[in-house]
Amino acid sequence: MQFIEDWHLDVHKDHVLVSYPKGFRACSSAVFGGGISEAKWILNQYVGKSYLSDNPQDDIRTFVMQNQAIPEQTIGLLTAACVEDLGVSTFKGDEFELCAIVTTGIGNAVRAGTVEQRYNAYSAGTINTIVFIDGKLTDGALINAVITATEAKTIALAEMGISDEEGRSATGTTTDAIVVAATCNQSPYQSVHPYAGTATNLGHAIACAVRDATRMALTHEQNRKERRSAE
Repeated sequence: MQFIEDWHLDVHKDHVLVSYPKGFRACSSAVFGGGISEAKWILNQYVGKSYLSDNPQDDIRTFVMQNQAIPEQTIGLLTAACVEDLGVSTFKGDEFELCAIVTTGIGNAVRAGTVEQRYNAYSAGTINTIVFIDGKLTDGALINAVITATEAKTIALAEMGISDEEGRSATGTTTDAIVVAATCNQSPYQSVHPYAGTATNLGHAIACAVRDATRMALTHEQNRKERRSAE
């Protein structure tokens, strides 16, 4: 998929790889390369529902090198969801263009604040959200975008009727992850976005894209389960 010049989205049966050789700045909860960082690749790797690891960083490093990316310049996510069921949505504004990429698996859907679960080892994330923005954002705006994208994910879950084991509206799963990346100094756009909340044009576009991509991924997942049940 071509989004902006030199940006690529490669989808395979076991991974999704976003690449931007010019480099981008990101804010992420990823287990590998998370935090505020500079990178050139984002890898969303399928590992299956039985995956459990005491050292996911080493596992992701291996996956990254298998995909001919550089570990020190890669943000890595793990998922038990079928990555081919991803949802993708793009939006364009006056001083930005963005793409949301979401993979979903809702087997461990929960409502935040109602259950406490701890893990001695890493369990693969099931709703992974990537927002890639061609535009100039401050670090504060990157963090603001994480909030906006998370709110939009929760809206999509509610609209699709996703609930936890007790039938309560789910806000996510126990191990969700997110990456918000921006081209920043590499962008041809001149304006710098200091905010990305829902009152801004950028935030509105992020919310719409993430909501649409999440709904799309959930629909693909449900359709696949229905096909399997009918076989």
